[in-house]
Amino acid sequence: MLGQAVHLTLATLYKLPQPMRSAEMAHTVLRRAWARQDRSDVFLNAEEEASWGRRALRMLDDFCGGWDLRIRPLAVEEWVRARLPEAGVELFGKADRIDQARSRPGVEVIDYKTGQPRPEDDDLARQLPARLYALAAFRSFGQPVHRVRYIWLAERWEVTWQPEVEDLAEAQSQFGAMAAFIGDDREWVPAPGPGCRVCPYVSICPGQEVGEP
Repeated sequence: MLGQAVHLTLATLYKLPQPMRSAEMAHTVLRRAWARQDRSDVFLNAEEEASWGRRALRMLDDFCGGWDLRIRPLAVEEWVRARLPEAGVELFGKADRIDQARSRPGVEVIDYKTGQPRPEDDDLARQLPARLYALAAFRSFGQPVHRVRYIWLAERWEVTWQPEVEDLAEAQSQFGAMAAFIGDDREWVPAPGPGCRVCPYVSICPGQEVGEP
């Protein structure tokens, strides 16, 4: 819930006119978003909810104090996609924010992290989600991807990757090979985990019998 509320707050903040963007406005948006969510089975008690709420407010304070609120994004919370003709599949990813690059032609892909600790390996070039964002943003906007930026809000930490043309070609080949492997696989073993919450097949998955979604 914290992650969803913070993501919604930042998306709303960047849709507002620039003069209205501030930490105070972020607090107001968060409180409204928090109040609209079903919290009946999320927190043990009011004290725990208040603790998580304060954590979310601190994330927003740190972000508003450390990152540029004057940006006019090209897209906020928008799906980007890349079709792999050789594999007959299309990749999708929902980008938290897409900005026009300022230092050179191209776009920047921004992804906020709220619940995941920063990994020891900060090399985004080796992370599949970052590679998907880069490839899909390139295909969706028809511009070079200047940077992929991951921002860990709780740790006030940003990691960036500047993909080259050969990186995108390599990513396309990698995803194409993965798609072909999955398509050829005739045996599927369910692996329950956090991803079950957003899986469209969770209601019919036999993994529900052996693990918690």
